[in-house]
Amino acid sequence: MADFYCTRNASGGLVMTPRKTALTLIYRHAHRDQKGTTDGTRTILAYRNGTCLVALDALTDAEVRERLPYALKLEGRRQAKLAARKRAADDRPPCWINATTCE
Repeated sequence: MADFYCTRNASGGLVMTPRKTALTLIYRHAHRDQKGTTDGTRTILAYRNGTCLVALDALTDAEVRERLPYALKLEGRRQAKLAARKRAADDRPPCWINATTCE
């Protein structure tokens, strides 16, 4: 099993992702119908001569490399939304200030 996975980001640069982080991202961005838990172990659907449930830690390097670019793309969108929400919250006046009376 690889310790790191190299992928390209949107600007064309290489990104090295540790295996644990890669598995977390893959699980986070998998559709809820394609993931679950069995006895406390996170599982995901994988195609291995037919569709089967596989423990997330048991995904092969090829399966991780296949899913990681999509998960990174969705994670970038998620991070951008969070940053936009934070900026919007920072721009609002404190709740104790009545905006109509402040000049």
